[in-house]
Amino acid sequence: MLLSCLGVGSLVLPGEPVPPQQPQIFAPGVISTGEYESHPAFTASGDTLCFLKSAPDMSTWTLCFSYRRQGQWTAPVVAPFSGRYMDADPFFTRDGRTLYFMSYRPVQAGDSARRDTDIWRVHRTRTGWGAPSICPPRLIAQQMSITPRLPTRGIVFWLEAAGWAGRLRLLPLRPAGHGLWRRRKPGAGH
Repeated sequence: MLLSCLGVGSLVLPGEPVPPQQPQIFAPGVISTGEYESHPAFTASGDTLCFLKSAPDMSTWTLCFSYRRQGQWTAPVVAPFSGRYMDADPFFTRDGRTLYFMSYRPVQAGDSARRDTDIWRVHRTRTGWGAPSICPPRLIAQQMSITPRLPTRGIVFWLEAAGWAGRLRLLPLRPAGHGLWRRRKPGAGH
């Protein structure tokens, strides 16, 4: 997994030196093992990493966690809610207590895996991570939902695609109260 380049979107974790001018392998031998590791998401505090570990043929996608302890990253562990269905594109909220991700998991327990993806979220509790829940129905697209992001001011962004070969479109949403979301009108202010 390549991280750490100076420039737009540079990643500098708290307590880390300014990254070098050239790309660097992130945590070689611990996180970056030469297997298929990608899609890193860090908490704002920089002490928790969630990332995607997949098979070379992309037949499996599993979310893993690593924690920074005494300046070192721990060996990754499979997220307690991942590993059964294909999960990817993790994103932490600013407070680090909620993780959004896309998944093929079924909406109803006992159903088969879905043929398209939806956005899910899981909350961190005092004892670990809770059970994932699908985002409210008003947030779920009729097509594949991928790459959730919550950049600022409660607006949710994610991409919607008509299959992997389809065109992508960015869908900005605003909280509408009571767990519902409303599409943000183009050109609308914050």
